[in-house]
Amino acid sequence: MISYAAFTAFLLVPTYALGSTEQRVHLHPREPEPLPAAKLEAAIDKGVDFLLHTQNQDGSWGSAEKTKELNIWMPVPGTHQGMRVAVTAMCVSGLIDSGRESEKVLKAIERGEAYLFEELPKVRRAEPGMLYNVWAHAYGVQALAHMHGRLPNDKERQKKIEELIRGQYDYLQRFEAAKGGWGYYDSGAQSQRPNSLTNCFTSAAVLEAFYEAKQIGVPPPDTDAEGHRVDSGAAKA
Repeated sequence: MISYAAFTAFLLVPTYALGSTEQRVHLHPREPEPLPAAKLEAAIDKGVDFLLHTQNQDGSWGSAEKTKELNIWMPVPGTHQGMRVAVTAMCVSGLIDSGRESEKVLKAIERGEAYLFEELPKVRRAEPGMLYNVWAHAYGVQALAHMHGRLPNDKERQKKIEELIRGQYDYLQRFEAAKGGWGYYDSGAQSQRPNSLTNCFTSAAVLEAFYEAKQIGVPPPDTDAEGHRVDSGAAKA
């Protein structure tokens, strides 16, 4: 691992030591070596096996037991609920995308889906300044989009999933930052409409969720310049 001192020294290297601007512009990394299919499949199997062995009894994934000695602000129970639902959503998506259909895998997916059906609608902001729930809403929509196509002949199930997605849209609209985009801390006014600093990676996760849900016919609602839903008036706050 590079030391802080070494990293600082690197930053202080004169630009001429790295070559001229013209030279640097034309430098491109080599194409990565193609990964053998067998190695890729083995890696997927290893990941699936890990998820099967770490799923909780209630069908969820994740815990607050291994913090790697890094303690962060996590007001209970709201932030833990939001994080666990988000992690579960990602795991369900991963298992579905793996394409594995063994009895154990399908059982794990079903248990994870049951947890999301039950817990995702309950996720809320823990405190005015804490918006970890945004992760659950974003990854929850992504998981629901993946779940939608898993049993295409079950129309009632698909209808339920579509309604859940629309419910998550409502929460994402409520917790969108006043300046646009999404973040997970509001250290400013802590207002009803968050005054949070947005993060590129949080906003990207939400936009990816919008895109995936749109592909199954459930696009996000249109809004006017003030963030009000065009189809049903002002969003609930």
